[in-house]
Amino acid sequence: MTNQNFNSVAISCPTGKRAVGGGGGTGGGIIPGDGPYIVVSQPFDGGGGWLVQTARKTQGDSVLLGYAICAEVP
Repeated sequence: MTNQNFNSVAISCPTGKRAVGGGGGTGGGIIPGDGPYIVVSQPFDGGGGWLVQTARKTQGDSVLLGYAICAEVP
């Protein structure tokens, strides 16, 4: 895609816990050829939370939902 517009949500884990999983999705419809499409779904550096990012060709409102599965990791 060219001329992309991005939207992101970051979910932090509580102190002492690390992200062992996570994900997200859009709360509205996807317009074929425009999006929004999920382009990033990954833990933060160090595992302190989860990042979800979407991209689309045109500007506009969209709902982005994300979650992190946090646990104590030895």
